[in-house]
Amino acid sequence: MWFWCCVVVFPNLAFLCLFAIARVGHEAQWYRAHYRNILRKEWLNKRIGEAQRPFQVLGIGYSLPLGGLTLSDVIKSGKTLTRSRAPRSGSGMVIHNRFDDTSTYEMLATEDVSLGEDLHPPAESRHPSTSVATVVMKLVEALGPVSQTLLALSQYDRSYWPAVRVLAIPEEAELVQQQVKDALRIARLPELECDTASASDSMMIVDAWLDANERRPLLIVAMKWHDATPPERSSEGCIAVVLAPTFYQLPNDVHVAGSLHRPVAGEIGTLGDVLENATLWGNVNPASLRHVWITGIDQEHDRSLLNTLHTRSFSAIATMEKQSRPDRVIGDGAALNPWISVAAALECCYEGPQFIVDGARAAVFHINTDLQYVEPDQ
Repeated sequence: MWFWCCVVVFPNLAFLCLFAIARVGHEAQWYRAHYRNILRKEWLNKRIGEAQRPFQVLGIGYSLPLGGLTLSDVIKSGKTLTRSRAPRSGSGMVIHNRFDDTSTYEMLATEDVSLGEDLHPPAESRHPSTSVATVVMKLVEALGPVSQTLLALSQYDRSYWPAVRVLAIPEEAELVQQQVKDALRIARLPELECDTASASDSMMIVDAWLDANERRPLLIVAMKWHDATPPERSSEGCIAVVLAPTFYQLPNDVHVAGSLHRPVAGEIGTLGDVLENATLWGNVNPASLRHVWITGIDQEHDRSLLNTLHTRSFSAIATMEKQSRPDRVIGDGAALNPWISVAAALECCYEGPQFIVDGARAAVFHINTDLQYVEPDQ
């Protein structure tokens, strides 16, 4: 009996013990990986949900050299506004689009509304006019359509007031920032916090604002003015866009015109990946896209763009009827381009989700045709 126990029982018991120990370790690793995947999926879904949270577009105003036409009429006509003309200063002819105004504007004392109606000094004690940069007055014109929205958003504590971000190149940042402050003063708007952002950021300023988890509304201002040597096929203009994260309930007299989802940036050679990621953040099916607004893409990349749309399930917007090129009609506005596309999308009122594509950057935009209210978190 002892012999058989030594030969059969004890070796098998040892094998079973070793097998159980190994199996316990395997099961522990499996359950660890299983629940780690569950937690990672929950975390990923939460992060994607946060990334898919859009900005509310509360209003947009612009001042562009459109020849007396509306932006939607200019876009739908497709006729370019750029032409060969002399710059304001210097010699030669350049194909571009600009205002006919001179560089300075003589603002009459009666136009200086920054003092208020009852606070103007007597006529005999003030100068009859003041020289102001014309671009400042163009910006005042652009702020007009959003002024009531800004006033409504500034009726609470100052910590909830909108913040202003001015898109400018570094060497002009200080000058442009002061011009925006002057425009806000002339337009009789509150003294909002005003800072500059790189003009190269353009649409990606939305991404930075969402990443910072800012809860204040955001006024984005972009302006372009050329006194001399304007770039070929460029355009002047000013634009002001009021955006708000979906954290707080808006005042009753402030309406949501549309929603702009988180933009995605990449390289022109990987535009297909950029567009696919943009649809992920926009929470839309590529087949449901109804229109695409394209700026910042040269003609040499048109064929690759068309191939990308066909091969990456974007065939719904691969036809010319579904594409608009504001920068080829109005002129290249650099940092203004994507925001001109947003303004044109609002005016043209194409139904369904739309793409805003600026170079190798893209975002999904929805027009809020029925002004439905989405319950905020707070």
